[in-house]
Amino acid sequence: MTPRNPRSQRPRRLGQPKTSPTVFPLLSLPIELRLEIYELVLIRSCRFPIPYPRRRTNRGENDRNRRFRTQIGLNLLLSCRQVYQEASKILYSRNHFIAVTDICLESFLTSIGQNIQFLRRLQLDLHLEGREETCLLRARHWMSLFQLLAREAKGLIELEVGFSEVAPRLAPNYETGKDEKLALEIGDALSKMRNLKTLVIFGFYGMYWPAYFGTKTTALVKTFKGNRILLGTPPERWIQKYDAELERFQADTEHMLRGHV
Repeated sequence: MTPRNPRSQRPRRLGQPKTSPTVFPLLSLPIELRLEIYELVLIRSCRFPIPYPRRRTNRGENDRNRRFRTQIGLNLLLSCRQVYQEASKILYSRNHFIAVTDICLESFLTSIGQNIQFLRRLQLDLHLEGREETCLLRARHWMSLFQLLAREAKGLIELEVGFSEVAPRLAPNYETGKDEKLALEIGDALSKMRNLKTLVIFGFYGMYWPAYFGTKTTALVKTFKGNRILLGTPPERWIQKYDAELERFQADTEHMLRGHV
């Protein structure tokens, strides 16, 4: 049996303060220094995908959630209430967030509560894959989230909206008018975003959608060819393929929103 170290059994002297070399007295610093620390820890130059809700059990999604919390320094906000109140505005107002699904966005907006007012830059990727009934339900859900952003995200100044690369599969159904209604409802939400400065549209969008959105908002409307979710510079053949698909797709949308521009 290994003998115990007698020093470890020595009692602590009365009045001797407990010390821990891993604890830093953050709250004892002046507020100006604390704010500088928050900026160094929480602000990132890259965009951050909003993590999937915790109820998801997919291992890859859980790994992404852990990386998100670690990379963006969310553990700092969880240290105490005072730090959370001081640092949350920096976190949400100085970073650019990406929502790749409507479920991700809904969970994110619900979890941050009143901090939604601090959001400044947001990218939304509208993936409407699946059967027609599923696409309609997801589109309605996206529209309710757009209306929520219009009501609560008063500080939003830059919004990017991407339409899924599977959208061309829906092109033959345009005569039903449901996709035109989708654009009209987005335009209605945009008209309520008073502080919006820049609107970027990318992916597969209707021919007159940029011009129509320009009539509904005072923001500068831009278009971006391709999918912003791709990392790095896509190969030239991908760009050429996208251009050809977008041209064919928009040929089926010439009648949409023509009278609204």
